[in-house]
Amino acid sequence: MFNKCLLAFEVLILLQGFATAVNYRFEIENEEIMTPCQNQPSNVKDITEFFDMSEIQTKDAGGKIIVSGNLTSKFNFQLTDRIQGTGKVYRYERREWVPSLFSMSVQDVCSVLYDERQHWYRFWTQHVLNVKDIKSKCVLNGTKIIHEQFEVDLNVDLPLVTPAGQHKLVIVIEVVDEFGKVREPTLCFEILGELIRKFK
Repeated sequence: MFNKCLLAFEVLILLQGFATAVNYRFEIENEEIMTPCQNQPSNVKDITEFFDMSEIQTKDAGGKIIVSGNLTSKFNFQLTDRIQGTGKVYRYERREWVPSLFSMSVQDVCSVLYDERQHWYRFWTQHVLNVKDIKSKCVLNGTKIIHEQFEVDLNVDLPLVTPAGQHKLVIVIEVVDEFGKVREPTLCFEILGELIRKFK
């Protein structure tokens, strides 16, 4: 009952507050950034099943995560396939994870992976050095994504006031073949952290 009332309150704020964006910083909890999703079926795997992480380095530098190195794809992916993804934000409230109002769905990740208008471009793919060499391959098995050193900057403008505190972003990625069948396994990972409102 409490969660339903809180959700209704958030909807009311959303309807009233679209005119003014509110700035937040998301401080990542885990130095490695991505953590495995919890309580998943056996066909859902974490990021290490999809990328060779041995050449990537992450370091916590006083609340900021510094990233450098390379990722090599291990995806079960063909160039005739399509990658679809969803992202959902949850808030930790009264000892449980509660869905927030924020979510997104992308039907063809490869077509927009390096699109400057996408959220992840600012946070990640603008720092890929070999885009011209790998853009057409997307995550074809063996593709190496080479990064410059960068700081993960998760400052975001939200169209409403949202409760600060512990949140997580849950990302699910599926490979869909040319016949519309989802290839196994499915990728799922979480990014946990603290949402902090910034006051100018």
